[in-house]
Amino acid sequence: MPVKMLLERLKRPKFWSEIDTMAAVLLVFILVVVMTCFDGCSRIAHAGPIPDNLAVKAVYNEALHDTRSLDAMCHALRNRKSLVGVYGLRVKRPIPPKEYAKTLKTWQRSLSTPDVTKGATHWLSDYDLKHCRPAMMAWRFKMVETLYCGKTHFYREV
Repeated sequence: MPVKMLLERLKRPKFWSEIDTMAAVLLVFILVVVMTCFDGCSRIAHAGPIPDNLAVKAVYNEALHDTRSLDAMCHALRNRKSLVGVYGLRVKRPIPPKEYAKTLKTWQRSLSTPDVTKGATHWLSDYDLKHCRPAMMAWRFKMVETLYCGKTHFYREV
């Protein structure tokens, strides 16, 4: 393209409006990607006490639904003091109202009952131990297993 034609094209307002439109579309795309990437983290990582609704979702989706398993998971989550890395929060299935009430009651009761996990802050299910990559579970070798309950191994720092 000769220089003269290029200069003529640059003088036309249509050329600049096409660039503005492309820049706006690109900016919107970048914002959507950034918001999508950080959306999951903002709901899981938080400071302060763990809200009941998030605790119930985490416990219900992490533990078997018998009373002993729910109790152990509640204590381990309270010992952990954080929801960071808790898979149960990412599960999308709804919790039946009866099960929600049972799990909430167990969560609230765990404030006043002895810690059955003996200070555990981490856990792995039998499924995790059989199917996950070893690098994902290397942390457990620096911890001591305190309880095996409901197909779940509970660990605390040494």
